[in-house]
Amino acid sequence: MADIVYYDDDPTEIIDRLTRSESKLFDSFSPKVSGDFARAFDKAKDADLWVLDYFLGVQENTDETLDDENGLSAFEKWRRPLKEGRPPTALVSNALEKVLAPGVPPARAHIHARQVGVEWVGSKADLSALLALLSASKQIRASLGSLDSPLEDEGGIADLLCAHVLKAPGKARWYRSAERQVDRARPPSLSIASNARGRTRLIMAWLLHRILPYPSFLLTRTHAAVRMGVTPDSFDRLAAGPALSILSKALGVAEYSGPLATI
Repeated sequence: MADIVYYDDDPTEIIDRLTRSESKLFDSFSPKVSGDFARAFDKAKDADLWVLDYFLGVQENTDETLDDENGLSAFEKWRRPLKEGRPPTALVSNALEKVLAPGVPPARAHIHARQVGVEWVGSKADLSALLALLSASKQIRASLGSLDSPLEDEGGIADLLCAHVLKAPGKARWYRSAERQVDRARPPSLSIASNARGRTRLIMAWLLHRILPYPSFLLTRTHAAVRMGVTPDSFDRLAAGPALSILSKALGVAEYSGPLATI
C-alpha cells in the first residue's frame, strides 16, 4: 500500500530533499518513463495522498498548448475511474504565481484548489505541508475506520466530527457548543463517498477550503486574542502561563491538535 503517489517529470525536486525515513513514504513516477503513468495509477488506487506536479513536462515560464499534459489533466484521468472514492490530492509547483490568478497571494491558494477540484495547491518547497496532509489523511481514515456505528444519520455528523476526527474533549463544558458550531459550519455529507478514502477526502476538503482559512470554530491566536479582548502577545503569555492556573489550563484544553493542526 502506497502512502504518497508522486507524479512529476522531475521527482528529484522533492525526493532529494527528504530524509531517508520521509523518502520511504513516497512512490515517485515520471511521464518521462515509459509505462509509469499506468504504474502510478495502479499504486494511486490504494494511496493515502496523491501529489502531482502542476505543469509536468511543460516549462513553467512558457504558455501551454492544447497538446500538453499537465498535473490537472493527469488528475482527471485518475479521478474518473475512482469517482468519489479517490484519496486527497495535492497539486504542487515551483511557479505558484503562474498557477494562481495575477495578484492572488499564496495564502489564497485554497480558493484555486476548490475551483479545480483538488484538496491542496501549494509550493514544492513546502514539504512540511505535504507531510501534514499525509498525516491528516491517515489520522482521519483511521478515526472513521474505527467506528462501529453508521457514519452518518443526518444529524449525528457534527458529533462524529467533534469526537472522532477533531478530537474535541468530550468532558469539556463547551463541547456541546463546539458541536453546534461544527454543525453550523456545514460539514460534508459523507454518504456520497464509496469508501474510507473518499470520506477522508471530503473531510479534508472541508477543513482546507472552508474552515482553516477563515475564522470558524477554529481560531488563530490573533482571533482568539481579539475575542478575549487582549493583545496577541498577552494571549501568548496567558496560554503559556503556570500549568495550574485556571486560565492557562482552560486554554490548554481548548487548543486544537487534530488533523491539519500544523497547517
